[in-house]
Parts: sequence; C-alpha cells; structure tokens
Amino acid sequence: DLRDLTNGKSSANDCSLKLDHIDLLLFNAGVMMPPRSNSKQGYELQFAVNHLGHFAFTVALLPLMMSTEGSRISVTSSSAMHMTKTIDFEDVLQKKNAYGWGSEAYAESKIANVLFARKLQQLLDGAGKTSPSITTSHPGATATELGRHISLTSYVFSSFSMSVQQGALSQIRACVEPHPPKYSMYCPNGIAGMRGNPYL
Repeated sequence: DLRDLTNGKSSANDCSLKLDHIDLLLFNAGVMMPPRSNSKQGYELQFAVNHLGHFAFTVALLPLMMSTEGSRISVTSSSAMHMTKTIDFEDVLQKKNAYGWGSEAYAESKIANVLFARKLQQLLDGAGKTSPSITTSHPGATATELGRHISLTSYVFSSFSMSVQQGALSQIRACVEPHPPKYSMYCPNGIAGMRGNPYL
C-alpha cells in the first residue's frame, strides 16, 4: 500500500532478504483525481502514491539493483503532466491552491516521476557497469479503472481509449529496449500521445 511510506521501505527490505538480484523494477501503481485525501504521513494522496511511495521503494532496493548487471528501473508517467508547468514545491501538500478535480495535483505527481527518473540517472552515471538503466513511459489513453473517480474521464476513456494490451506496449518497450538512450520516454505515436504504437 503506497499510501504509507513505511510500507514501501518494509516491502523493499523483504525483497532484499528473499532475492539475490532484481532485473527490472517497473513503477506502475497510481491513482488519478480521487476525492481529496491525504496519505498516512499527511501528503496529498496522489503525490504520495504516484511519487513518494515509489521513491521510497526504489531507494531501498537500489543496493540490490546495483549488484545486478543489466538491471533497469522503468517509471510510468503520463501525458497529463503537461496540464501544469511545474511542481509547486511550496505547496506539495496542496493546501494553498484549490484542489478542484485534482487534475493539477495529478499532473504534479507525474512530473515528479519524470524528475525522479532523470535525477536518478544523473546520480547513477559513472557508478559502474552494474548500475541500472533508467527509462520512462506513458501508456496514453488506456481502458483501465484509473479514471473511475471522474465520470467525464470515464466516458472519454471508454469511447477513445486503447485496449489494456495496446496501452501496455509503451511500458513494455521501455522495459525491454536493449540500449535505451538516456532520459528516454516511450509514448504512443498518435495525436497528443494518447493512442498508437510506442516511439521515443
């Protein structure tokens, strides 16, 4: 449960005790525009689940992944990150600005995913041949339950979205591309990156 940061750390510790290597870590858990609520630690729920929970889990697993040659960390973001220009670091708890549907909070959490991936790549550069490669992706409009909290989003998704199988292609390519460029993001190649086959 990524709503509680301690769960990410404890789960990573369990993995480290049970596994001798990790080839791939894919960020794919998330919530989108739910009614306003906070995590156990008091963070806005989307920022906590979509970013902070993955951050805590990944950092705790880094020693094991650093010892696995050819490992990869792949971060799922969203084209929704373009709904806002930046993260308001003075208001990550979303207390100052109107929450509304939660779209801006969601977008900020998705920007945080990309910023984390890029910074992690920078920190791992030069760390040795076994340091993980980092990729990002976004699946486009895909027929999942992600938009269930907003009826309009659910309607748009149901009428416009790709199948789950097709929506997963960008993530799959980000996970298995043999030699991805640094700071690469795999996206659907259709209009606004919402539908289509994955491309860089």
